[in-house]
Amino acid sequence: MERTDRRVAPRFEVLGGLWGSVEMLEPMRVHNIAPEGMLTESRTPLAVGTVLALRLLRGCDAVVIRAGVRHSTPADAVAGAGKYFVGLEFLDLDNQATKLVDELVNEPSAQADTLEV
Repeated sequence: MERTDRRVAPRFEVLGGLWGSVEMLEPMRVHNIAPEGMLTESRTPLAVGTVLALRLLRGCDAVVIRAGVRHSTPADAVAGAGKYFVGLEFLDLDNQATKLVDELVNEPSAQADTLEV
């Protein structure tokens, strides 16, 4: 049986190395939050020094926050296998992000609906 090439667009051979990147969203559990950053739980170990774009959702409000990974530590047996505690430092918060973080820090009943990295 003969296979025919059904690609619509032409493809070109890459000579040498070509780097790329992949972007993905992963929900993370927030353990605690402070004006400077937060401790999260991730299924993926994150490299220290990496800068991430976090999307923090609360109700209808969504805020994108840049944060740097300061530590990534395997969780103990109590938290479950394959989980990591990741310490994130907020970088350059704008007014909307600062307001949302302040609400989460200062109101004991306030919680973020979702954190995605």
